Amino acid sequence: MELRQLRYFTVLAEELHYGRAAERLYIAQPALSKQIASFERELGVRLFDRTRRRVQLTSSARLLLPEAKRLVEMSQRFTDNARRVREGEIGDLRLCYTGTVAESALPELLRLHHERCPSVVLSLRETNTQAALDDVRDGMFDAAFLRHTTAETDLEVVKVKEEPAIVAIPESHPYAARDVVRFTELRGQPLVMMTRNVEPHLFDHAITLCSAAGFSPFVIHEADSVQTTLSMVASGLGLAVVTASAQLTARTGVEYRPLIDPTPSVTLSLAYRGDQITPPLDAFLESVRLMIEKWATAQQD
Repeated sequence: MELRQLRYFTVLAEELHYGRAAERLYIAQPALSKQIASFERELGVRLFDRTRRRVQLTSSARLLLPEAKRLVEMSQRFTDNARRVREGEIGDLRLCYTGTVAESALPELLRLHHERCPSVVLSLRETNTQAALDDVRDGMFDAAFLRHTTAETDLEVVKVKEEPAIVAIPESHPYAARDVVRFTELRGQPLVMMTRNVEPHLFDHAITLCSAAGFSPFVIHEADSVQTTLSMVASGLGLAVVTASAQLTARTGVEYRPLIDPTPSVTLSLAYRGDQITPPLDAFLESVRLMIEKWATAQQD
């Protein structure tokens, strides 16, 4: 017995007309008649009473029809689920990210992907850059969102978004009265920075920018997260260079101002193993591509 035969049986049982049933099944009427006759011989049960004017279900067919329909429906559900698995519409997606990414592109991107693949089960974990790279490499996570990843790595790295850096200022600081702050005006100012072991590439990038501007940063405090950094700024302990998305989280006692001459930028990247692209990850990479296109269009407008 084949599932195809069960489907022929259920469709003919609904139509009670060989011509209409054959049209629904996209086969010729003689082929349908032959398949039904073969199915009846295989079962040893007569399913239809045929006259020149009509087709009727036998009592045996009426008993077998509900189970046949269930089997056909189960087969269709299995086929549909297999397609959804293949296309990454269902399954597990494991992502890790560094704390500096949380308020940036991640919320908007995850919203888009959930709209596209609402049945995917998403796992998120915050970590530091090196741990994120190691976890993706070891297969613990499918991909990692990182800031300013220029380190050599065997992972695939996609540039997702470029974001300007701004300065977070205690509200009592004189710079809070300005519209903008020149980058060179950070010289001699007490700064709060993320510790190097949390964001090594971002830390080194900041040091390089200060050196290019002709000064060494006066780092008075270090923090292990953006939120801790902003708490220190709110306490008046120093200024902090953060990404523009940091200001999306309201923080009493902190003012944000653009940095100019130059305006530093920070790259948000996505790292993943090119040899371990699961269907859910492949679907997520498509969401990333669509989001990049959306941001590019918004910038042009």
